[in-house]
Amino acid sequence: MRRLADAQRVRRFMEALACQASEDARAYFTCGTTAVLIGWRETTIDVDIKLIPESDEILRAIPRLKENLEINVELASQAILFPSFRAGRAAAHSSPRRAG
Repeated sequence: MRRLADAQRVRRFMEALACQASEDARAYFTCGTTAVLIGWRETTIDVDIKLIPESDEILRAIPRLKENLEINVELASQAILFPSFRAGRAAAHSSPRRAG
């Protein structure tokens, strides 16, 4: 089992991940990782990350970084970053109305 990730461990992962990229890409850190980095929480179980664009080079490096840094990493869904407003509107319009 890997250790919990505090802000220092997350930053070490971020730096190590950046060293693996030979081309420009964006890494979005989400969920508990964001809470740790801005100080809302002290630790998180895993580092949640979304790469745009997904790079085979970086994706192949993640398992090695996880082992070397003893950190859990989860790939986040794009839906976490960009929720669908259309779905939200549909849900709002389909709610039951009160009689009366």
